[in-house]
Amino acid sequence: VRPVLAYAFFAIYSFIKFLQYKIVITSTAIHEVIDILWNVDDQAIFAGIISFYFGQRAVSKLRGK
Repeated sequence: VRPVLAYAFFAIYSFIKFLQYKIVITSTAIHEVIDILWNVDDQAIFAGIISFYFGQRAVSKLRGK
């Protein structure tokens, strides 16, 4: 169940980002589009996900599991 929910949230997130891209690309310069689509909140979400998966693996190796 947990992986299905993760994939569902990723699909929704990707769809929303795609819609943002379609709306913003028509009226904004490309460097501003990147700032809009990849903002601080997106960076925090990405860092949290990556650190959860890889951090959990590193900690379990340190504990000897």
